[in-house]
Amino acid sequence: MSKRSSTTSSTAFAVRCNAVGVKIKFWKRGWWVFVHHEGRRKTKRVGDRETATRVAQAIREKLARGELNLGTASDSQTSQTLRAYANTWLATVQHTLKASTLDFYEANLKRHVLPTLGERR
Repeated sequence: MSKRSSTTSSTAFAVRCNAVGVKIKFWKRGWWVFVHHEGRRKTKRVGDRETATRVAQAIREKLARGELNLGTASDSQTSQTLRAYANTWLATVQHTLKASTLDFYEANLKRHVLPTLGERR
């Protein structure tokens, strides 16, 4: 008799919805929904297998109708540079951070990150 029961198998069970790359998987003691769309992957942990199947089906339908704004590969070519994003982000978080933290972030971006990566999209 095997010590391992069939309900607690260590192998993952996956159901794939072929049309748009949505699958469910039992992983790390829970059911997860994986969405693969145009080179991007998003994951979300959901309750049980039935819920995961329903969520995967709903995501698949929304993707087919174009209701999810996941972006496309061509969007990354026209998106803003890291420098522009960093400036926008700093302006957004400046009211939630201490002045010393904001100075630290600005200095490190200016000295280390932006000279090398600032023009990347």
